[in-house]
Amino acid sequence: ASPAGGVAPIGSALLILFAAAAAALPGRSLLAADAERCRSAIIEENAWTCAGAGTFEFVEAARWAGGFLPADAVVLSRKPRIFHVESGLPSRTYPFLDDPGALFDAASRIGARYVILDRVAPQGMRFVGGALVAHPERFCSIRSFRVIEGGSTELLGILPGGEPGGSVAGPRGIELARCPDGYRRERLEVVSDPRDRVPILRD
Repeated sequence: ASPAGGVAPIGSALLILFAAAAAALPGRSLLAADAERCRSAIIEENAWTCAGAGTFEFVEAARWAGGFLPADAVVLSRKPRIFHVESGLPSRTYPFLDDPGALFDAASRIGARYVILDRVAPQGMRFVGGALVAHPERFCSIRSFRVIEGGSTELLGILPGGEPGGSVAGPRGIELARCPDGYRRERLEVVSDPRDRVPILRD
């Protein structure tokens, strides 16, 4: 007899039975197949192939920014390390605070004139989108990045307070105004396609 009166051996047998059943489920093999496909795609294409549309757009925005924003540009973003690696530009995380003033204070403190409204995670819409809705006049549009329908990643310029020319709230939502010319690099650079296939020049 076992110390638990026979219960422990039965429990162990059940665990073994459940483990074997789980291994035989179709979902498990499908997950393994998906993982293998992702591994192959990452090797053949790039590290972001299976990261989702939001991350792919974020990386595309970073690579574009590296060729088209001024060399001294500083960008607030959700993933500053990835943004820096892909763009070569300094980046800091925007404040995870619902107070729109916190974003403008952070931008002023580090000299950031740009922010990414991303779709990597909900924080982008909550904190950057919240500031945009509260103070549309403080933002302008540099460029949109979209790989699938249903939304986009926005590279926004941050305008000084009290200056005209910013975005406005219209009947259909925020109407983004184009940023002044000084927010883009005068001399355009060749940047890499986000799929790492061919160099391209994008406007």
